[in-house]
This record gives sequence, C-alpha cells and structure tokens, in this order.
Amino acid sequence: INATLGIIGRPIDKLQLGLSFATPTVFQLTENYDASMVANWKNHIYWDGKNLNDQEAFTDVLTSSYALRTPYRLSGGAAYIMKKGFISGDIELTNPASSKYSSSTPGLDFDVDNADIKTFYAKSVVNYRVGGEYRHQDYRFRAGYGYQSNSLNSFGYNNAIHNVSAGVGIRKSTYFIDLTLINSSGKNYYFPYTTASDVTLRSSLTRVVFTLGFIL
Repeated sequence: INATLGIIGRPIDKLQLGLSFATPTVFQLTENYDASMVANWKNHIYWDGKNLNDQEAFTDVLTSSYALRTPYRLSGGAAYIMKKGFISGDIELTNPASSKYSSSTPGLDFDVDNADIKTFYAKSVVNYRVGGEYRHQDYRFRAGYGYQSNSLNSFGYNNAIHNVSAGVGIRKSTYFIDLTLINSSGKNYYFPYTTASDVTLRSSLTRVVFTLGFIL
C-alpha cells in the first residue's frame, strides 16, 4: 500500500511541468519454510552392529510474517512540445537507507538487517531520465536515456544502472504499432563466502518490445 500525490502545470502552451510525491510503500509478507535431509548409508554396519540404510530428518513448517517499508520518491519533470515532436525529462530523489523490515512474530528480529541497510545504502540518491520523439507524418522516432544512481554507500562499490532505448512507430487513426529496443547495463556484487572477497557481476540486458494497439 502507498499513495502518490502530484500536480501538473502548463505555464506556457508548449511547456508542461510536473511534480509528484510517492509515499513509502509497505508490503506485508508471509513466508512458509521447511527443510529435509536424507542420508543413504547403503546397508552400512554401524558401531553397535546395526545396519543403516536410508535415514531421514525434517523440520516442522516454520511460518514468519513481516513487513517491508520501501523509500519515498520525490519526482519532478518537464516536457517541451514542438510541432514535430517533444523533448522530456524527469529527475527523482529517493532514500534507499530508509528501507526497513519489521515483524510482530515472536523470535523474528530485524535489528541487524535494518542496521546493515542504514550502513551500506546511501541516504540520498538522484535518478534521472531524458528522452524525445520526432514525428514525420504517421511515423514516430524515439530515443531515451535513463540513469539509476548508485544506491550503495561508498565502500568502493557502484551498482548504477544505465538504460538506453530507441524506437520507431506508426500511428494511424484506428491503430498504432511500436517497436522499441532497450539496453540496461550495470554491475552487481556477490559474496560467495564470508571470508572471501566479492565477485563483481557485470550485466547487459537487451530487450525488444513490440506493441500493437487499436483505437476505438
């Protein structure tokens, strides 16, 4: 659950400005967990002379309920409308370090996790996106760039994400077709063992989005 409040204004005919605030989002989650283990002894003779075959152990079903609160988002944007298209951009401010876990389940404590979130995540992050569209008769040509800033609090790590997109479309009075190519690239980090150094994961994901719509 969350709420988003915003306002849009047009100081001049070709310029549109917007401001919005999204409250922290609260998720209520419930997890069920159980585990089992089987040992295959293959008729092994134990020390007391007994033969051991398959041995199995299992846990009870453990249920935990908890809540996750994600950060707020404050955004501002502008769009300049031209005869042959438009140029738009927006900027977003958020606070990853304000994320928090909580629970009323007896024995379930997130104090250590919440302390780690405040330590390892940045208190102020600015994300931004810019893009534009050029129109020629029924054809549309688009391009955009988005930058999701590093949410980690220094320590030499940077998980920023770069998004680059380009697309073409056709818009008629009764239907429209769009084809968009989106590339997202960045780095993430993985610690396989508590005593080992981290592993840097570099990723580049390219998506192709096709949209067909009809206007009634």
